[in-house]
Amino acid sequence: MVLHPAPMKIDHIGIAVRSVESAAKAYEAIGLRVTLRDEVPTEGVRVAFLPIGESHLELLEPLNPEGVIAKFLEKRGEGMHHVAFAVDDIAAAMAAARGSGLAVIDLSWKRGTMPRLPDRHRRRLPYLVAANPVNYGVPRMLSSVEALAASLIILGEARHARALLAKFSWGDSFLTLNAEPLADYAAARTAKGVADAELLFT
Repeated sequence: MVLHPAPMKIDHIGIAVRSVESAAKAYEAIGLRVTLRDEVPTEGVRVAFLPIGESHLELLEPLNPEGVIAKFLEKRGEGMHHVAFAVDDIAAAMAAARGSGLAVIDLSWKRGTMPRLPDRHRRRLPYLVAANPVNYGVPRMLSSVEALAASLIILGEARHARALLAKFSWGDSFLTLNAEPLADYAAARTAKGVADAELLFT
């Protein structure tokens, strides 16, 4: 079966493990390196990411016995849990998958609505361009990850921002597209300085 639009590449391979630390040591022994560790309580997993070429391995350790990964391990043991493909247009890819009779699940970013913040707490990031596949090249249409990474860079935490973006195939593109404005915003000492720098890019 051929799906259209075709995947651009493998974004990552998810591997279910009983211990992220033990599994990571095995992969590090062959030259790979963990660039990010995290816990995702909503999904019941502890994760570690190891880049390999343009893709990466995602190690998945269950945080509790009721989660999907825990049940996978109980039934099948350690091994490959999923393969994630990068596509140019996620909406079109999901529509094509449905049209071919595949089940499309976990639309977690569609659940609920974004709560409206009180006026006194309103904030916004200065001008930046999205690199995520849904809004690539569109000004001010950042994903949550892009917005968080940009905030970290502006606040002087570029290392943490890069580690966060390393999870995504387009993470480097976001940094490349916005290298100049992010550098200027990070160098600004005041809110007015950021606003003045923004005028150079709008």
